[in-house]
Amino acid sequence: MTNPTTTPARTTPAPTTTARRRTRRTPVAALASGLAASGLVASAVLAPIAASADPGDDTTAPISTVHRGTPPASGWYTSASVPARITASDAGAGVASISYAINGGAPVTVARDDVSIALVDEGTTTLTVWATDAAGNVEEPHDSVFRIDRSAPTVEVVAPTLVERGAAVLFQYLCADAASYVVSCSAPIAAGTPLPTDELGEHTIDVTATDAAGFTTTTTHRYLVAPDLTAPEVSLAIAPTPANGWHTMPLGIGIVASDASGIASRHWWTDGAVSMNGDVTREEEDAVFTLDFDGVTDISFWAYDVHGNRSDGRHRVQLDTVAPTVAVGGALPELAAPATPSYRQGEVATIRAVCDDVTSGVAECGILESPSGVVPTGALGDHSLTLYAVDVAGHRTELAYDYRVVAAPAGGGATAGGQAGGQTRGQTGGQAGGQTGELAATGADPGGLAGLVMLGGLLMGAGVAALGLRRIATS
Repeated sequence: MTNPTTTPARTTPAPTTTARRRTRRTPVAALASGLAASGLVASAVLAPIAASADPGDDTTAPISTVHRGTPPASGWYTSASVPARITASDAGAGVASISYAINGGAPVTVARDDVSIALVDEGTTTLTVWATDAAGNVEEPHDSVFRIDRSAPTVEVVAPTLVERGAAVLFQYLCADAASYVVSCSAPIAAGTPLPTDELGEHTIDVTATDAAGFTTTTTHRYLVAPDLTAPEVSLAIAPTPANGWHTMPLGIGIVASDASGIASRHWWTDGAVSMNGDVTREEEDAVFTLDFDGVTDISFWAYDVHGNRSDGRHRVQLDTVAPTVAVGGALPELAAPATPSYRQGEVATIRAVCDDVTSGVAECGILESPSGVVPTGALGDHSLTLYAVDVAGHRTELAYDYRVVAAPAGGGATAGGQAGGQTRGQTGGQAGGQTGELAATGADPGGLAGLVMLGGLLMGAGVAALGLRRIATS
């Protein structure tokens, strides 16, 4: 019997697992820097290795440093300029540039790792610095503060240079510094207190200021204490000015002055209608004068006290002492016996008042009973019209114009003749005063009431009363 053979069974081997370790790549530049720091490898050997490193391996920003000279104890530089050196280093890709800005201004970028600058602006200067490496890493900006002051402080004194003895006058002063600040501002007397004014003569006060940089300024204030600085009081003694501005009578004028120390002199001077001047040097003597010239006069007057202080005044005087003139304008009519102007009944005739005033001017001019100038001829007999003139100063002159109305010729000639006569006289009357047929009266000459009368040579030189004119008022 054959025994069956047994074939060994095949076994499948189990799969094997190989563990893969993940390693962190250290940047070449960082590695080189670490080796150099450990002292295992010379830095001169590692420098080329770091330089050949891939910038992509560098994620660390560079570091910049600001170097400066040692500042003074005050903390304020006082030189013309202050040097500042900026350096930067980078352990990876290397420094590409240094950037800086002054007081927040526009940044300046320099493609180096070492930059020197000079700061010159007075006051507080802020220097902002940062660096960038070749891998594009940018350093966080950081500030360095420089304080520069090359100027001394200023002192301003507000106080008079001339004061009266015993006067209460404040002494004010102010210290300032444009760059740093004032650490002291002092004087023998405090600001805002009165100046010493008890002693006559010149006095001085020193005010001293010191700033934070150590600069000092001293200002000396000089002032003089005088016995009297008050000017005298001076005025004009004169009649009150009328409402219309014109005086109508000559004026007596006095210069009045007073002062506690006494009056040394008084003076006056006039210009305009009359020029004159006067000086009185004794206090007990009256300083008076008379103004009797018509027109406009300006009076300047002044006085000195015994210490030489002066006061001035000015006053304008308008004077008109003469009344205005008034005249009859228009063609004179026929003369009745002996020489009274006569008109035919119903005749149309006009006259006018001609007025003048050489000083203040004419304010009013007219005929009281007939403002239009028409001569009333309706009633027979003797009649009178009042012509008047008023000047600005208030003087008034009145003139009576006496005339007679006679019967018109029979046959209706009065109407026709009256119209013709009225037209003729109206035209003549429109001419300026002084023509034939104009009679005048004036308040300037009480005896000169006769007007110029030229009527074909009749009554030459006769009084105005013979021609129907009478001055009835002058004021």
